[in-house]
Amino acid sequence: MSSSQQPSDLSQQQQNRYPTPSNFGLSTQQLTPQQAQLYTKLQTALLEFNTASSREMDNLVNVNKQLNDAENRTKAELLSLRDLSTKIQHNIVTLNRCTEQLNVKIEQIRTWPEEPVDEIICGSSVVHNQLFELVAEEIAIEDTIYYLDQALSQDKVELNAYMKHVRNLSREQFMKKSLIKKVKTQLGHVE
Repeated sequence: MSSSQQPSDLSQQQQNRYPTPSNFGLSTQQLTPQQAQLYTKLQTALLEFNTASSREMDNLVNVNKQLNDAENRTKAELLSLRDLSTKIQHNIVTLNRCTEQLNVKIEQIRTWPEEPVDEIICGSSVVHNQLFELVAEEIAIEDTIYYLDQALSQDKVELNAYMKHVRNLSREQFMKKSLIKKVKTQLGHVE
C-alpha cells in the first residue's frame, strides 16, 4: 500500500469491488423477497467485513510505522555502539603502549645501583655535614614542640609533663641554634 493511499480510500475501493444487483443487470425490485433479504444480509456482512478489514489495515499501518521507527532507532544505536567500540579499542591500544613504556622505565630504574641516601645528601666537607645535621636536629626539635602543643590542647598530655619536656627541648634547641650560628660564621655565611 502506498503512503499516499488513506485507509478510508481503501475502504471505498473495497466496497466498489463487490457485486451489486445492478452489476448483474437486475434492480432491487426484480428480486424476490428472499433474494432481497439475502442480498441485505450479504450487504450488511460485507459492510461489517469491510469495516473490520479497514480497522485491521489501520492497525497494521500503525504497527508497520512503529516497526520502521524501531528499526531506525536500532540502526542509530548500532552505529553509536560501533563508534564507541572503535574509541575503546583505540584507548586500549594507547593504554597498552603506555603500560609497555612504564614497564621499560621501571626495569631501567630497578637496574640503577642503590645508593644510601645519607651519602647522596651530604655537604662538601666535614663542617658542611655538621651544619646539615645540626639544622636537621633543630627542625626535629621544633616539630616535636609543635606536636607537644597539639597534644596539650587536646588534653592528651598533662601540663607539668608538657612544661618539663618543652623546657628540655627548648634548652637543646637553643644549643643547636648557637652551634649552627658558629658553624655558619666559620664558613663565612652572613645572616
